[in-house]
Amino acid sequence: MPNFNIGDKVKFGGNFQLTGYIVKIEIDPFEEIDVNFDKKNYVFYTIRVYKDFYIDGYADFQRTENDMIKVED
Repeated sequence: MPNFNIGDKVKFGGNFQLTGYIVKIEIDPFEEIDVNFDKKNYVFYTIRVYKDFYIDGYADFQRTENDMIKVED
């Protein structure tokens, strides 16, 4: 299982791959009893992709670990 951290460069997407940087890591449990399960199974990563054609020059996307590949610089 990959270990992703804030600032990591990652690729995601299907036929059209996007590359960006992890800017936020979070879980969103509905109840307190869900916290331990979510931190192991439902961690969400916000990935910021920089492109000139996006408003403000970037767009944020949410993905899970299974949807990303770490890019080594």
